[in-house]
Amino acid sequence: MDYMKQERLSSADLIQNSANRVPVCLCVDASYSMLQDHRIDHVNNGIRSFIQNSADDAYVCDSIDLCIITFSGRGVQVLQPFTNVKKLKGSFTDIVPSGGTPMGAAVRFAVEEITRQRESYETYGITSYRPWLILMSDGAADDSVAEVARRVREMQQTRQLKVKCIGMGSGEESSDLAAFTLNERVETCGALEIEHFFDFLSRSAAGLSTAAPGEEDQYDIDV
Repeated sequence: MDYMKQERLSSADLIQNSANRVPVCLCVDASYSMLQDHRIDHVNNGIRSFIQNSADDAYVCDSIDLCIITFSGRGVQVLQPFTNVKKLKGSFTDIVPSGGTPMGAAVRFAVEEITRQRESYETYGITSYRPWLILMSDGAADDSVAEVARRVREMQQTRQLKVKCIGMGSGEESSDLAAFTLNERVETCGALEIEHFFDFLSRSAAGLSTAAPGEEDQYDIDV
């Protein structure tokens, strides 16, 4: 689907659906090392489950908008621009690993997508909660993360963004992931734990979508 067509579909959804929005951006490592221990299989299963659970929840299905960005030897790819989960049910395409780990470039693009989506909400008078950026990787970045990490920390400090970093490898990825957090906390998940994380994410997003003003900080993406 070309980008302009996606933009038109997104605009139509914002006109037709005035529900408060929970924007969730998944930024996923798709390098070759994600084949180890079937990590990428568990990530794919988890994403599919997240979409299914969110779309099947009558109370929150209108609220959750999902964006999926991958980074690998193919570069940075937008697997799915921000789209309401109801429209994604049954259509998720598995992430296929390839090559390296351009984490910095991927997060820069994720920030651009998040900013663009929030501007769209404002244009159409849609109320939204702080976007969630979920960054998942099992290895160190092979590009620089310093500049974009500073930007992400600033966005957290000014309450423009919530961030959760998930490490799935031996620990070498932790320093690069930690750079994107305010407290240097990286959640470590084994391959088999990834699907449980996505189950938790579904419940948290559902809770946030019905939160009253002032209650947003109760949902901090912490397992």
